[in-house]
Amino acid sequence: MTMIPPERPSLRGAKLRSERAAEHLQAIHRIEAKFKQDNPNPVVATIERAIIDEGRPLAVHADWSRTRHPPTKMIGILAGEALYNLRAALDYLVFGLAWLDCGSQQDDTQFPIVDNPRRWSRAVQRWMRGVSAEHIDRIVPYQPFSGCTWTRKLRDLSNPDKHRSLTAVEAHYGFGFRIDPERLTPVPDDPDRLFVPVFDQSAEIYFWTREDTVVATLRGLVAEVGRVLDKFQGDFGESDV
Repeated sequence: MTMIPPERPSLRGAKLRSERAAEHLQAIHRIEAKFKQDNPNPVVATIERAIIDEGRPLAVHADWSRTRHPPTKMIGILAGEALYNLRAALDYLVFGLAWLDCGSQQDDTQFPIVDNPRRWSRAVQRWMRGVSAEHIDRIVPYQPFSGCTWTRKLRDLSNPDKHRSLTAVEAHYGFGFRIDPERLTPVPDDPDRLFVPVFDQSAEIYFWTREDTVVATLRGLVAEVGRVLDKFQGDFGESDV
């Protein structure tokens, strides 16, 4: 299929990238939901009978061997593609603004994400050629040096996938338990141990930063990028209607 380049500056490409990221997010959510459906009770907790009989300090053993582990590599691929599309949407925004402001397409544009305000001018000169001072000022609030945390998160999560390896994700398991001697039942093949009732069993998929789950993190980033595009679409004479 032959791609026809746009005849004028537009945010349509950026919007499509953002929508594609949302589709990747939904795919991850479906995988995670299927994993949780297949693992309604991923942990079996037991305790030595002697601990109860003798009143010794509790030492509960958690057995995760029955757990079917989630496809973290596939989730990492999908997460990396979602992050890439979100970065691309912001880059498309700067490309469109440069074209809109100076009247011609500019090469090597990029949405800079800068931690140190002293490096902002240099980043503008390198990545935002053709963008007006007004539009540059409107992008400043989205910089980490201005206190914006989500752009730093987007950059830090996407850079390893862009330059070195797949986006790293990992499963974290957890559960709660309460020792009630009246509810402890014997393990059939090990009379020296008792089953411990567990509750709030969980299996969540986190990015390597361990700040939040993959789904929650991407949901927030998709929303933030969408809000940025919405704030600039009027400059292009566009709307979602």
